[in-house]
Amino acid sequence: MVVFSVSQVESPVRPETGEPAGRLGRLLDARLLLLLVVVALGSRSLLADAVDNPALQTWSTIFVSIAIQALPFLVLGVLVSGALAALVPPGWLAKALPRRDVVAVPAAGLAGAVLPGCECASVPVAARLRERGVRPAAALTFMLAAPAINPVVLVATAVAFPGRPEVVAARFLASLLTSVVVGLVWSRFGRDEWIDRARARLVEGDTRWQSFGQTVRDDFLQAGGWLVVGAMAAASRQAPRSGGPVGAFPPLPDPVDGAVPLPVSEFVSRALYDQRRSLEGARVRVLGFATPGDDGGYRLARFNVFCCAADAEAYEIAIRGDPSRRQADQWLLVEGRWLPEPPVTTIAPSSRRPVLVAEAVTPVRPPTDRYEHSLFGI
Repeated sequence: MVVFSVSQVESPVRPETGEPAGRLGRLLDARLLLLLVVVALGSRSLLADAVDNPALQTWSTIFVSIAIQALPFLVLGVLVSGALAALVPPGWLAKALPRRDVVAVPAAGLAGAVLPGCECASVPVAARLRERGVRPAAALTFMLAAPAINPVVLVATAVAFPGRPEVVAARFLASLLTSVVVGLVWSRFGRDEWIDRARARLVEGDTRWQSFGQTVRDDFLQAGGWLVVGAMAAASRQAPRSGGPVGAFPPLPDPVDGAVPLPVSEFVSRALYDQRRSLEGARVRVLGFATPGDDGGYRLARFNVFCCAADAEAYEIAIRGDPSRRQADQWLLVEGRWLPEPPVTTIAPSSRRPVLVAEAVTPVRPPTDRYEHSLFGI
């Protein structure tokens, strides 16, 4: 997950440019943004060629992948934020929205459905809503709901679960309900002074175009800096695990109770891309939920989060050898062995589903965290 400053979400206004703190903040943000642009302009292959150490090659691949994936959403968010600053008079939104949080919070959550993208887009927009007079609880709810219920997420869910609209509806309702509950809790226990004491006076432009340009520049510099920090942190955390560039994987973990425990996303990535075929002959254990297959069988699936819920991707394993009929969405712990196939030779995502020949299948309760958070996937 990409890291953003809490002060940006809840303290959207910026210091005046003449203040020392403002100059220092802009300088740091500009340096971080420059690093982002330089890295994004180069391809992953160029970065990999620039360093000989496999761990550094992996680090650069992960870093650039996260940054490039999040950058379009960030640009969308700062453009919408700039439009709000230029076109919406201060206080107008506060008058247009319901005054009571019990009504304004659900309305703000539903409004999040119109902003496609992840929190890279919703954070600057929520900050601008707050600066334009929207209640903190409503702005917070919008920020949380937008990455989880927007059209990109719902379409991705529908593609991952074809012919099952109830899964799309369940994801929409559960995400919206969670965001609304958090917003209502903030409205009950949160205090405006927790936000206001970190806020400074916003410097408006002389014209709408100047306000738009200044807001876009400031928001992009600040959010872009935190995007770089988050991408670097994620790459630094993941690179030591992978042990090499794309296509090279570290040795399998030690077996636990006779089988190697693996996330579904790691099993899929190893089965498709591992040139060393580390899964061959190994008994593995994976946890996921059942989804109907094309041939009357079933697949074991799990959502993997790379940046945020907006880009959660479903990884699926075709299960063979299980004589029992499994219910859709039933959580299963499956032990078995990979059915070997030639590895994919390109780094482009593959639609092929690896096959796991089941030797033991155990129905289990859903895990507390139903998402995986692995960067093994491509």
